[in-house]
Amino acid sequence: MRNVISECLGKLVLIDPVYLQPESKSKICSSFAHARSTDITALNFAISDQAEMQTLETSLTKLQKDNAALEDKIKELSSHELSLKERVELTEKEKEEVTSHL
Repeated sequence: MRNVISECLGKLVLIDPVYLQPESKSKICSSFAHARSTDITALNFAISDQAEMQTLETSLTKLQKDNAALEDKIKELSSHELSLKERVELTEKEKEEVTSHL
């Protein structure tokens, strides 16, 4: 049960570290062994979760860049497709003109 509480406390520290980290560190000096143990474990969870969050942020940043590159490519292909359609329409008009003169 203490580990579950510690994990929750560790996650809370990540949400508002400016306020909760000093509060958490002050509990490490508690005269109660269970309180110290819970708080140290909470800090361990916070540290490990923070590393996971940084990894996720890096992955998300890469995905955002990849997504932006894909969007640019789609725009490029769309404009190329429009250009091809215009050429086809011109070619069809030219054919009509040639056949009308025959």
